[in-house]
Amino acid sequence: MAAGLPTVTTSLANTALGAENLREIIVADTAEEFAQAIVQLLNSAELRRDIGSRGKQFIRETFLWDRAAAILERSLAAVCQTAAEPVTHIAADMNFGHY
Repeated sequence: MAAGLPTVTTSLANTALGAENLREIIVADTAEEFAQAIVQLLNSAELRRDIGSRGKQFIRETFLWDRAAAILERSLAAVCQTAAEPVTHIAADMNFGHY
C-alpha cells in the first residue's frame, strides 16, 4: 500500500489496518474472492490506480513515522514508569547479592 500498489487482503489483516474496503484496499476472505479481486484489478487500470493511490494516502496519514514514534515513546515511558517501582521492591525483597 505504501508503494501505491493496490492491495488485496483478508478481513482479519484489515482489522489491524482499518482501511476502507473498495476505497483504500480490497478485502477478500476466500480463494474465490481473492481471484475475483485480482481479476477485477487486472481488468481495470482506473481501479488499480484509484485503490493504489488512496491506499498510499491512507498509509501516509495513518502510519506516519512521527506519529508512530510518538506513540511508541509514550508507551515505553509508561511501561518504564510503572515497571520501575515494582522491580525495585522485588529486588529489595529478594536480597540479591546477600547469599
